[in-house]
Amino acid sequence: MKKFGVNFKLVLASQIISLLGGNILNFALSLFILDFTQSVGTFASIMAISQIPVILLSLVGGIIADRMDKKKLIIVFDAIKAMICIALLAIFLTGTYSVVNLALVMVAFMSVVTLFAPVLSSATPSIVKSDILVEANGAMGMINSVGDLLAVLIGGVLFATIGIQNIIILTGFAFSISTVIDLFIKIPHVKKIAEFGAIKTAALDVKESFLFTIKKSPFVLKASFFFALIAFLFVPIMAIALPFIMRVSFGVSDTMFGVSQALPGVGMLLGGMLSGVFKKWLDVKYFSRFVLFITSLTAVLAVSVHTPLFGGATTIPFWLFNIAMMFIMMIFVFLNITVMSRIQTEVPKEYLGKIIAVFMTITSFATPIGQYVFGQSMELFAGNMSMLFASIVVLTVGISVVAKMIFNPKKTEVQDIQLCHATSR
Repeated sequence: MKKFGVNFKLVLASQIISLLGGNILNFALSLFILDFTQSVGTFASIMAISQIPVILLSLVGGIIADRMDKKKLIIVFDAIKAMICIALLAIFLTGTYSVVNLALVMVAFMSVVTLFAPVLSSATPSIVKSDILVEANGAMGMINSVGDLLAVLIGGVLFATIGIQNIIILTGFAFSISTVIDLFIKIPHVKKIAEFGAIKTAALDVKESFLFTIKKSPFVLKASFFFALIAFLFVPIMAIALPFIMRVSFGVSDTMFGVSQALPGVGMLLGGMLSGVFKKWLDVKYFSRFVLFITSLTAVLAVSVHTPLFGGATTIPFWLFNIAMMFIMMIFVFLNITVMSRIQTEVPKEYLGKIIAVFMTITSFATPIGQYVFGQSMELFAGNMSMLFASIVVLTVGISVVAKMIFNPKKTEVQDIQLCHATSR
């Protein structure tokens, strides 16, 4: 931690508080909506709708990240989260909550999170040395994992004891503390003079981002395509299948539901902690092998939801499902750190926010589609959920083949970077 410096430590401190508050709020709202609707189709649709801002606003986040003061943006976004909590509290206090306005609140919150993501990612290379980017991204991944882990552990207890309204108050307070910490962060900023109006400047930035990605950074397109496939299949498992299977199919208690939400967070934490240890393996040429590992773990998921195999018992399938999810999330962290570190190293800083946003935009298109399709598929396969997961096993084998093709180990990282530099001249 000493090598990161004061600024990055402040960022980590702010993020653990902000992420913890945000994740607790998301967890509690998801649990409330699932109990409120008792419909996997409705629940999946709301989760899909909440991902729309990721598609629409990622590029906007990248543009403002490259053109505006990142410190000010971080402060403003954390403050807006606190204000969203105030609005949400008013909805519950007046008893006017509904599927529609709760979905709108989730959309508003995800909008802020989406705008914030490229700002934070593009700021990291400015406050840490290039030779410790992998470790810095690993530390950020650990913070995300700790936020996820503590959120579900604490959120499950809080939801069962103090209720949704008090949770909203606590998370709003957390965002306020995070905003205060943001005031002390120092992030270098070089002001850019816009030659045109805001709309034309934004349009030119978007065009420039895609042209740069296509002509000078082919790796981003490859990685985006790969992660889009992964997101289509596995984000719905985490966001839709896991809570529904645990809450409805297995009928677990609030405490065990919290455990089921925590174990994937443990996997993410392990991924962040072990990223430095396995640094030499975090290379794109190993992507296909990682996907094959995910395939075997998905087979475990298929077995765990095959109810006739366990004679109606839920203890063994509960642990099989959740431990498999834990290791799947650990691998996802490895893959994400590998890609983000490569992008941060390969792309010039003046383009970094926009290029990260391009990556997020392309991959995010698959998420709401996957959530909607998965929700409808779960209703279709309600009597035989194992067939749905068996189908995913087959598809992940295909993704492994795709990964082998698009991340050809004969094309080394050095060659890709040389190509990027040669094209930029």
